[in-house]
Amino acid sequence: MRGLAAPLLAACSLNLHPVMGTFLNDDKSLSLECLGQSVSFNNVNFAGLGGTGEVLATENGGILKVSYPNTKDKIVKECKILRKMAALGIKNIETCKSLCRTTNGGSVDRLVSILEPNFRPSSPASHVVASLEDISADLAAMHAIKSLLYTFLQMLANDIVSSDVQFLVDTDTGNTLLIDFTEAHEVRSFGPRAQDEAHSFFSEIMSFIPQKYEGFAQAELVDL
Repeated sequence: MRGLAAPLLAACSLNLHPVMGTFLNDDKSLSLECLGQSVSFNNVNFAGLGGTGEVLATENGGILKVSYPNTKDKIVKECKILRKMAALGIKNIETCKSLCRTTNGGSVDRLVSILEPNFRPSSPASHVVASLEDISADLAAMHAIKSLLYTFLQMLANDIVSSDVQFLVDTDTGNTLLIDFTEAHEVRSFGPRAQDEAHSFFSEIMSFIPQKYEGFAQAELVDL
């Protein structure tokens, strides 16, 4: 499983691993400085590692992405594009609530983005998965496909493309959340390179569609 999908799936579990990061306090709390304000999170749980940082789950349903010392710029870039997409009304995406610095141990080597929501199963019988192939119910699968395509078209309509697309899906409802927008960016001029990027983005989205739903996806692209 690629990138942050695995750690965020772990965050959806009720049995989270204890925090091991050296920047955290012994009592599993984390102190941050956000826009000059001191913010503390208690009972923070370690969810996993991604290419741009460590992923933590908070007790109030948020996700914290803590940069490595050499990935601070990527955390800033992702938060900026997430905020732009939220302002544009793009659906089914995580939102960057704040960008902060760690203050534990006096270190300022790490940036922290506060993301919402922490995607959890809708019911005890449901699960959160990272592949449409793992959804057995047709209605849930079709809802997830429609959500995925809708978000793709919204992004493209606003001249935003991405790669290494990742998402989480509720197996019961088909509700979908796109995650990890490290590679997302705006297309400034729609020349040959931008067309290639848009085509690659489209191809990647379509590659997630199970074969049995390809006809449904093609029809939805016409209707959306």
